[in-house]
Amino acid sequence: MTAEVLTKPVEKLYTLEEYFEHEELATEKSEFRNGKLVKIAGGTLAHSIIGSTINGLLLIISLARENLTVFDGDLKIYIPSYDQIVYSDGGIILDEEEMFEGGKQVLLNPTLIIEVLSDSTENYDRGGKFRKYLGQTHQKYDNQ
Repeated sequence: MTAEVLTKPVEKLYTLEEYFEHEELATEKSEFRNGKLVKIAGGTLAHSIIGSTINGLLLIISLARENLTVFDGDLKIYIPSYDQIVYSDGGIILDEEEMFEGGKQVLLNPTLIIEVLSDSTENYDRGGKFRKYLGQTHQKYDNQ
């Protein structure tokens, strides 16, 4: 009798290029976290209303400022120091936007990021994701 060795299947790691190709064809959004694709939950009606309202108010403010651009939750944000691409619920960019050259709709320099919290995402949004945003901001200003 031989003993069977149980092995854990190796999770496929993706390159950024493969992630961009995947997102072009995908019907659901995924974040890129160090080579892993992590599906993100769709929002509820309340979540959508809150995000849209905040972005709408920011859009009104942007009409009075030439250097302020409002973006919604379809724009990806790349956090290079963590090799991650995330989605927020919106935000603003002051001055000129910096886009990641390897993919479409991937922002490098958000000024303000909106995250509408829900029961399923609150811990991540307030925890790891928030710390990554902060680390990116601090790194950006530490290098100036």
